[in-house]
Amino acid sequence: KLIEDIKKAVSDSENIAIRGQYADIFSRIPDEIEDELLDILKIVIDAERTNTDIFNKIRKILDWLMSSLHEYGLLDSPYSGTELSRCSKFLGKKELSEFVPVYISRSIHSCTEIANEGSHRLTIDDAVKSGKAPYLVYSTVYELLNILSWFHNLPKDEESKDRLYVIVANLVLNEKEK
Repeated sequence: KLIEDIKKAVSDSENIAIRGQYADIFSRIPDEIEDELLDILKIVIDAERTNTDIFNKIRKILDWLMSSLHEYGLLDSPYSGTELSRCSKFLGKKELSEFVPVYISRSIHSCTEIANEGSHRLTIDDAVKSGKAPYLVYSTVYELLNILSWFHNLPKDEESKDRLYVIVANLVLNEKEK
């Protein structure tokens, strides 16, 4: 029992340290993705460059993000969990650049592609496991952190949100006309 208590205390102190190091992110994410983000950051902190489990965890956070972006008004339809690439493409539309800067749309696209490929054990999985892409895990995690930071800094004022709704509605109308 004492050994189990010591292991739990060590784990808890590690989690507290990570939450402190990334306080700007953890202060703004919901409990439902906190454990996933903790696991992701532990992989980076522990320098597990070949750990491909991270891609499923990133995918779960991206799923949460897309649902949240729909609630915010940035996506044209509710996120069902199966069209991550479509959402990524929509967020990259130039008409949305006032709300989604190019560095974020590219990070979303990159994280989406890498998480999808890695989750399905395709070429990225092999490249990471074999050491051919020794920094891909790190770069993807840092892109994800930038995305989460951006998300929580989206405008909250009604004027901005009204402008966003008009832009998204126009994009939807233009798509239907094509």
